[in-house]
Amino acid sequence: MFQKWNNRWDSSHKKILHTFISANYHVLKELILLIVFFFVGSIPVLSQNQNAIDSLQQVILETKNTTVKMKAYRELFSMVYDRDMERADRIIDSMELASEHDDFVGLGHLNQVKAVFFARNSELDSSEYYFKQAVSWFDKGGDLENKSGSLGSLGNNYRRKGDFENAAASTIHALRLKDTLGLEEIFKAKDYLSLGNINSEVRNFQASNEYFFNAISIYEAEGNQQFVAHLNTNIGMNYNHLKDFDRAEEYLLKAIAFYEENNLDYYLMSAYNALANVYKNTDKTVLAIEYFKQVLSLSEQLNATELKAIATLNLGVMSQKTGNYRQAESYLLEALELNKETGSLYTLSSNYDILANVYTDLNDFENAYQYSRLYQNLNDSISGIETKAAIKELEKKYETERKEAELALQEEEIKNLNQEIEISNLNKTLYGIGLISMISIAGLILLVYRQRIKRNRLAYEKQQAIYKQELDFKQRELASQTLQILQKNTFINEFDQRIHHVVKNPEATEKELRRLKQLIKTHMAEEKDWEVFKTYFTEVHQDFEQNLKNKAPTVTEKEVRLASFLRMNLNTKEIATILNVLPDTILKSKYRLKKKLQLPSEEDLISFIKSV
Repeated sequence: MFQKWNNRWDSSHKKILHTFISANYHVLKELILLIVFFFVGSIPVLSQNQNAIDSLQQVILETKNTTVKMKAYRELFSMVYDRDMERADRIIDSMELASEHDDFVGLGHLNQVKAVFFARNSELDSSEYYFKQAVSWFDKGGDLENKSGSLGSLGNNYRRKGDFENAAASTIHALRLKDTLGLEEIFKAKDYLSLGNINSEVRNFQASNEYFFNAISIYEAEGNQQFVAHLNTNIGMNYNHLKDFDRAEEYLLKAIAFYEENNLDYYLMSAYNALANVYKNTDKTVLAIEYFKQVLSLSEQLNATELKAIATLNLGVMSQKTGNYRQAESYLLEALELNKETGSLYTLSSNYDILANVYTDLNDFENAYQYSRLYQNLNDSISGIETKAAIKELEKKYETERKEAELALQEEEIKNLNQEIEISNLNKTLYGIGLISMISIAGLILLVYRQRIKRNRLAYEKQQAIYKQELDFKQRELASQTLQILQKNTFINEFDQRIHHVVKNPEATEKELRRLKQLIKTHMAEEKDWEVFKTYFTEVHQDFEQNLKNKAPTVTEKEVRLASFLRMNLNTKEIATILNVLPDTILKSKYRLKKKLQLPSEEDLISFIKSV
């Protein structure tokens, strides 16, 4: 019974949990994404990239647009994958969580980084699959620029597998698409590099260097020192094959210096391997073995199977060269398994050939014959005359198409230029006819315009004179009104003091005197004089009261009155006389007004009032 209840409870809660997850899928997804993202972002990176990485992380956290988020993830991946594969793997996990099934461009970015990740780990079949997926998704999303980039990367993947014909076809397809889009040369530089690598693999070293030098000039102009270093490595390898060993060493040492300075161990392996081959070919055996062992050590640390296979193969060659055939056999058989794992046909072909030679040295002619046949069959398929011819044909076709496009563009430009000349000649005739008419009309218009300007100027000067007269009159009236108020209140103050004197005189009728005193005070408190003053003041100083209240909305009518007297340059004593208060009262009122206006202690109230 307990078990039955337990099962029923589990079933009920599973339904509730399923309903909750379904209803809150997007919220939970964003929460998980943030947790993974912060974990990914917690690993230290090189300081020179930190600002760019921080900026990308901010975009990822803030944007709701999935395509923008996926693109930012891809750029972040590009910054870290050649230094920290674990972090790169976690970025892919974050992209998986962030992806949406209807965001085709975002899915293109996801498949692109997966392909690069597998290519970096020498899993070339997997990387080929994901590069093709990226091409397909970008095509569906209408992002032809990123599609062209994925096609170029797919071409490089084919090259590493030894499929040089497909490598050239995919790379040239990428170049055609970039030409159609009108992209700048910097976007084509990687494809030139790939075509250089393909030609090098089929031993067209001069053609290869032409592509490399074209690419290196583009990257130098852009200031991209990392790709300059990559090209220095490739050029050095070509010079080694051309037996120009001094120049080979020169280019390789430049690349190695850059990689060591920037801790780019993955690329450093390739440069070390190339330099070791130069030393092998110049009989510097000890140096060659030392560099091959460094490549082997780094490849094991970085899980770079393809380069591990090459280093192991080369150590086998060096063992054969020093007469240690059994050690050579051991290295070469280990390299053989690694090359089969990576699917790199070109290296596998070399592996068969060297094994055949080692078994010949060991008088094991059966194995020697077996590996010799394997070498012949594979070598014929990957580097035969047909393959070279196919690559040349593809390159020739691309160049022909590009030249035809340039000629068509030139013809169109010539046609447009001729049309422009015809139109220009017709326009000149029309302009000649119209010019005389325009000059006549312009002269007439100018004459009328000058007369109008003259009339307007005279009217303006007349109006300004009237305004000046009115303003002078109002200022005189205002000054007169101010003087009247001041004189009146001065008189009343004096009269008030005399009344005080009479009150102290017992002979006067106390009741009558007090009535007279009250009447005088009432008369002094009347607002009539203030209203007359205010009318004149407003006409002279328009918007003064409104500007003051904008600065201090809580200002009172009495404070407006005080400010008006200050604007008239009246001193504290004069204002006290007008308002029938003590000077200390005016000082306190000025302090309160300054506080309401929020003026700093060092700023003068009167100067501020004059600026209102």
